[in-house]
Amino acid sequence: MKVKYLIDALLIDDIAGGLTWKPVGVWAVEVGAQSLAFEWAYLPGNPERESEADRVATAMVEAGIQVIPEDFLEYHQSAYNSYTGQFYGPFEEEFANLPVGCKEIIARIAKGELGLTDG
Repeated sequence: MKVKYLIDALLIDDIAGGLTWKPVGVWAVEVGAQSLAFEWAYLPGNPERESEADRVATAMVEAGIQVIPEDFLEYHQSAYNSYTGQFYGPFEEEFANLPVGCKEIIARIAKGELGLTDG
C-alpha cells in the first residue's frame, strides 16, 4: 500500500551547533483511501506534538469526516508554527499497511536515518 507521510521536526537550540531541526515524529495517510486512515507516531518525550495529532484526529471524528481529504497533510504542513517546528515532506513509500509504515518510519527517525529535505 502506498503511504504518504510528513516528518515532524522540532526546532532545537543546540548550544554547540546553534538551532537545528530534530525529527521527532511522523504523520501518515494511506494514498487514495476512502476512509479516515490517519496514523501518527512519535519518539518518547514529545507529548505536546502527540497531543496535537490526537486533537486533529478527534476533531475529524467529531466533525463527522469519513474520508481523509486529499490535501490533509499539506494543509497541516502549511498551518504549522514554523517558530517551533516544521513538517518535512510529503514523502511517499510502499508499506504493508499504515500502522507498519508509521512504525518503520519512527524506527528510522530513532536511528537517525532520515535526512530532513522536502520530498
